[in-house]
Amino acid sequence: MPSKVRPSTAAAPADSFASEPAPAGGYVNLGAYGNTAEASKSPLQYVLVTNPNGAERLPQKSHFNIRWHSDGFAGNVHIEYSTSGFAGPFADIIASTPNNGSFDWTINPLTYAVSDQYVIRISSVGTPAINDTNDQLFSVIPPIANYYVNDNTSAGDEYTTASGDDSNDGLTPATPRPPSAPSSKPTTWNSATPSLSIPASTT
Repeated sequence: MPSKVRPSTAAAPADSFASEPAPAGGYVNLGAYGNTAEASKSPLQYVLVTNPNGAERLPQKSHFNIRWHSDGFAGNVHIEYSTSGFAGPFADIIASTPNNGSFDWTINPLTYAVSDQYVIRISSVGTPAINDTNDQLFSVIPPIANYYVNDNTSAGDEYTTASGDDSNDGLTPATPRPPSAPSSKPTTWNSATPSLSIPASTT
């Protein structure tokens, strides 16, 4: 991962930083010196990716809130991804989106392949040299589905609301299959009747 200058920003946007020396980075410093004259300075212009930041496991067919801090430039940001580490190549998630600190990422399996080498890069549209990536690699994993099984009673159950039945489909807490019911799904079960996470590709 390339080295980078880290801005001194990490707190809530509404917190005051009026007492910090310029450039303050647009956010109050964390810790005892936040909003004081002793606070550390930030770069004049920066983007700081805060979410994801490494080791996340994000299922396909889900949404993830990409977040960042920025200061010192106007205009939109460009969000890209790599499935092969920090060296790229990178492709667009979105070419231009408001620089408001968050973006709802739809992880479509037709676009975003399974990989444990994901990197997000966010840059200023007007000045692409102002950019940042997550600090460590993260993963996109196959989509997850729940398959429910239960015995012949729902008493004391935590994850199901009905007893198991051969006529149920096992896809909701109210329609669990019995543990002995034949199924093509490669699942296991126990008497505590947990919901079982399995790759949706096996359905």
